[in-house]
Amino acid sequence: MQPARRRQERALVAVGTLLVVAFAVWRAATGADLADGTHVVALAMRMAQGDAPLSDELNLQALGSLPAVPFTWLWLQVVGVDGIVLASRLFYVLFALAVGWLAYRGLRTGAPPVLAFLAVTLMLLATPYSLLITSYNTGPVLGLGLATCAAFAALQRGSGRWAALAGAALAFSVLSHPATLPPAALLAIILLVLAGRGQVVRGLLTGGLGVSLLVVLAVLAGPGFGTLADTVTFTADYQAGRISPWERLLRSVGMHAEGLLAWRNIPALLLGVVATVPRVPLRWRVVSAAAAPVALGLALIWAARQTAPDELLLGPVASAYLVLVAMLLAPALVLLVRDSGDRRLRQLLVLTGPPALLGLVSLSMTSSASAKWGVAAAPVQPFVGVAVLATLLLLARHRSQLLAVVAAGAVLVSLCGVHTLRVFWDSSPDRLDARVSGGPLAGLLTRESIVDEDCRMRAAVEGWVDPGDSVFFWGAPAGYAYSTARMDTPLLWLADFGAAKAVGVEWMAEHDRWPDVVFVHAGLLEASGGWAEVVARDPILAAFDRDYGPPTQVPSYLVLRQDGTTRPADAIGACG
Repeated sequence: MQPARRRQERALVAVGTLLVVAFAVWRAATGADLADGTHVVALAMRMAQGDAPLSDELNLQALGSLPAVPFTWLWLQVVGVDGIVLASRLFYVLFALAVGWLAYRGLRTGAPPVLAFLAVTLMLLATPYSLLITSYNTGPVLGLGLATCAAFAALQRGSGRWAALAGAALAFSVLSHPATLPPAALLAIILLVLAGRGQVVRGLLTGGLGVSLLVVLAVLAGPGFGTLADTVTFTADYQAGRISPWERLLRSVGMHAEGLLAWRNIPALLLGVVATVPRVPLRWRVVSAAAAPVALGLALIWAARQTAPDELLLGPVASAYLVLVAMLLAPALVLLVRDSGDRRLRQLLVLTGPPALLGLVSLSMTSSASAKWGVAAAPVQPFVGVAVLATLLLLARHRSQLLAVVAAGAVLVSLCGVHTLRVFWDSSPDRLDARVSGGPLAGLLTRESIVDEDCRMRAAVEGWVDPGDSVFFWGAPAGYAYSTARMDTPLLWLADFGAAKAVGVEWMAEHDRWPDVVFVHAGLLEASGGWAEVVARDPILAAFDRDYGPPTQVPSYLVLRQDGTTRPADAIGACG
């Protein structure tokens, strides 16, 4: 590559990076919720207070929040809870930027700068639920993306260091979300087979097994494997009433098929078909493949503007959109890479294709959430990045480099356009007009109803929780983020889990951690049958009902104090 051309491409990458980071910062400050997005921050807060995952928080999901714990501890010491959700999101953006830089360096060993940058962006920018936050959902996005790029670099350079980084990234993915073990293990096996022997094999085993050994030693020195087994058993017990893994998989397959085969997607589908027809000249097949994801993105954006994004079955969440892109491009990519004769592209296809398919299946089977949230996208996103990289590389080869750069920009704009369609609870983020003024959600742009709900939560906590008190929330896991009070609960996200919560009573008795203040979400309680009915089947609420006295009704919540005291009505400020 000529020096002038190299400088131009590096400048494009620098500008692109600045634009993507600016976009990510805007997205981080947009949208608020009192569910998943705040729950994972509360998990990090709990561990920053000194509680341990598995023994205190009986929840494997807590492991995904571990990387954010040092930052969370520092924020709590310096600032307190105000703005902690926004700060945690911005921390994630910086974390992802660092991972992206490493992934880019890895992919650059065999790909030009602009296309490597686009591929890494496709791998890392979209997240399940469209939440940019350190969690069990985003850990695999970063880990599997980095592992793929590092594995490719290890093969290109015969480097043990890159292989070690790939192994460490795979171990990180599994630690963040154990359900990613199948795709992570398959990627490791593929790398071992492709490498054969030598430094790559030694590096992969050193990095992967080394990090895994540290995790095993941490479990042995901390909670122990017995506690780990108890946590898994407890999780299985309270989720026993949900649909089976097979039913989850069938639901996911049906939703993805229906989402891709919608009438609005006919132009994208036709382009995808043209890209697979052998009789079509290769240069036109490549053009069709490059245009297909753009057409799909435009169709989703157009449809979302015609109706509420909530009414679209699949696609408004960017990670779900990328799964549809993978389905659209997979047949064409296999044929294009086969016909290209490019060894590098074949390596990338082998490294990403099988793990994507296996990961989509394994995560679909283990997640109770709907496929519309993109919960199974993490193993698929490296494949999408590679698919677009390969397509545009062939486009530059068979048409023109300028056309490839233009197509790269169009794909990036399409992804960002879909990314603006919703942020978990908040659809159409560009139309939000209310900003939270204080508390853990301070600084977030959202809708008025969320601001009101946040106000009621803040008022309840400020009115009922005294200095030194500990707290428990039923059906309102975000509540733990509203104070620095100790969290006396075996699980932050507790609701109507029935008899399985007897484990919670045992935990409280064994650790002598009965909360000073109990908050019960009134709306969820009413939907579950009311106080008397839920107490009859919920061992934890039954214990509070027996020992704490009758609950006091406040806006949106029922409150009980262990000392039996109440608060006057004017102790809680008005909202609205």
